[in-house]
Amino acid sequence: MWSIPTRRLADRPCCCSLWIACADMGPDIAETASRRGSFIAACIGSALLSLPYGTTFLLALSVTEAGGEAVTAGLVISAMAPPTLVGAHLSGRLGDRFGLRRTIALSGILMALATLGFAIGQGRLEFLLPSSVLLGLGWGMFYLLAPVAVSDTSTAETVGYRLAILSGSMMAGLGASPIIGRGWSASGYPLDAAFLTAAIGSLIGAILIHLALRTDQPATGVFPMRVTWPILRRIVRSPVIVPISMVGLGGAMFGSLSSFQSVYAASRDLDYAMFFIAFLGATIGCRLFAARLVLNYDFRLTAALLYGLAALAIGSFALLVGGSLAYVITSAVLGVGYGLSYSVVNAWAAARSPDGLVRQTLLVFGLCYFVGSLGFPYIAGIAIGAIGVEPMLGLLAGLLLINILLALAQRGRG
Repeated sequence: MWSIPTRRLADRPCCCSLWIACADMGPDIAETASRRGSFIAACIGSALLSLPYGTTFLLALSVTEAGGEAVTAGLVISAMAPPTLVGAHLSGRLGDRFGLRRTIALSGILMALATLGFAIGQGRLEFLLPSSVLLGLGWGMFYLLAPVAVSDTSTAETVGYRLAILSGSMMAGLGASPIIGRGWSASGYPLDAAFLTAAIGSLIGAILIHLALRTDQPATGVFPMRVTWPILRRIVRSPVIVPISMVGLGGAMFGSLSSFQSVYAASRDLDYAMFFIAFLGATIGCRLFAARLVLNYDFRLTAALLYGLAALAIGSFALLVGGSLAYVITSAVLGVGYGLSYSVVNAWAAARSPDGLVRQTLLVFGLCYFVGSLGFPYIAGIAIGAIGVEPMLGLLAGLLLINILLALAQRGRG
């Protein structure tokens, strides 16, 4: 997820009670009840608006249940990548022109239409691909404007602290979708019910953020992050390209493994909801309680060790997992390794960014994550169809091995 250069966003609570507790504790204790209420509404709204993105983790199951192949789901997910980048690019312009409330409402409508398309698509590309484009546009806009919405409900002293809470809210929302899907299936309803739930949640989330914002202010003065070609060239030619590349490869692993987790679980007669519960619980928990500790050590060595832990978990998925307990433990280990590694390379990117370009560097960092997490599932889907699930896991472990080598190659370079 994105970060702010002056405040590390490593600590990410994961439930509504923590949102409320954090709103009443810490640096914002002197704020009015109205401002705290607006912040809570913005966080809950952001979690609901993240539900549609989380439904992409159900697409593989939805497509295969309709008689399609894994490569079709991979194509649909990867089709999100270009419109997500376009939506991110347009977010500031639309926010400036129409205001935050209208622009975030538009993103919610786009994502609601997208998940409705997934629900009625029944595995047909003529429905799924346009829906994927709409979801990418809406998610790209919302992802960059959500921090601005929370900034509008915060003071200068509390904004960094509250953006950390927002990050956890969004992650909890996207992780809730596959769990909701499993709940509907267990109750005897079709998987389409999960897409419909996400569509309704997206609209409610947009309404909550609309109510939370005090004014329909423009976006530029709050969170300016314009990236021009000269700036991009400076970033690419600097040492920061290493952590930027690493987050893209790590995102490719995470996006592919999450998108096809239902396929993997079915091949082992497991419940895919266990993966998301264990993985997200470990990821959010370790970012909340352990991220500050690991960020005190050398970024390069720490990243190598954490990616190594994640690679071991991938290997365990392929070779060792045979029951529910092993599945849960392996998923949690992956959550620790991947979850903390993201925080480390995020901080590494901020620390090694070119002078005066920290925000632009972090924007490129986030966009590279999108490219990896949304673009690579198509390749993973092809791999599943051609060589099977276990060899695909080996491919994902190979991505993490590249990251380990990149990190170790930077040792001793200052």
